[in-house]
Amino acid sequence: MDSHLELRGCKTHEELHAVVELCDAAFDKTAKEYFERHLFNDTTLSLDDTRILLKDGVIVSSVQVFPRTIYIGGKRVLVGGIGNVATLPSERKKGHAEKVLRDSMDYVKRKGFKVSLLTTTINEFYEKFGFKTIKRQLIHLNVLPRTDQSRVRVVDWGRDMDRVMQLYDEYNTGSTGPIVRDAAYWQTQFGFCGEDEKLFLVWEEGKEIRGYVRGSKDTDSTRILEYAVRDGEEQILRTLLEDLSFRTRQPKLEVFVSGSEKKRLPFLQLSESEVETSFMIAFFDDAFDTDIRMGSLDEGDFTFWLTDYF
Repeated sequence: MDSHLELRGCKTHEELHAVVELCDAAFDKTAKEYFERHLFNDTTLSLDDTRILLKDGVIVSSVQVFPRTIYIGGKRVLVGGIGNVATLPSERKKGHAEKVLRDSMDYVKRKGFKVSLLTTTINEFYEKFGFKTIKRQLIHLNVLPRTDQSRVRVVDWGRDMDRVMQLYDEYNTGSTGPIVRDAAYWQTQFGFCGEDEKLFLVWEEGKEIRGYVRGSKDTDSTRILEYAVRDGEEQILRTLLEDLSFRTRQPKLEVFVSGSEKKRLPFLQLSESEVETSFMIAFFDDAFDTDIRMGSLDEGDFTFWLTDYF
């Protein structure tokens, strides 16, 4: 007898828990806690944003659609981020992922999103759904010993949040790719991104926060998740990176940047780098002109912080 397949969004929290179990089974190298954070702690999500394929009443494949707004070409653009694309190991190679992805793309368009983003190591698979690769650079930094750190400290949200939010907006509004953040998004991001708050460092002088960096310690290096500094004050970022390296006891730092971001910070141009191709984008609105479409795909124009990953 033929199996019955059903495509739809989650209807209950019990189904959402089943999706976490599905993702845990599908990705044996990723901790279950990661999926719990991204599905339960992200308050921007509705149940319907988790798209599922049921086979005879059992969830066998799923895709998460994350509603976001980003800056592109000076405009605020609605984005449907794609993440947690998962299929039960026993149900692979049956076309389930393709079915739920096509449903997700239709859902993204119905919701009015103009763009979709995802990260992957199987780019050719997603090209079938209209995604194109954005080439970024992975910069490897060897940090020098610390200089004067008297103005560097760990973030204190009780007194820093408004000033950090303002600096983020100042640094990112003119770029293409960063998430548009309000206070509610900042709060929910802390719940799902899983960072070590002790590695969120600010540079303060008087009552001004003039720079910050957010980091994550890996096995043999420290990953820079996000940063912002006042225009023309890139030396403040150097100081923050020195302190971050000292706190993690790792002299090697890594950061993903666009070509334009690399030009913005001259000291990055002297560092070792490699082309990175895990980030992909799809456009659903013909109103985007050719320059914006192509500009977003080269190394010059797209910035997306690891703290916002889905």
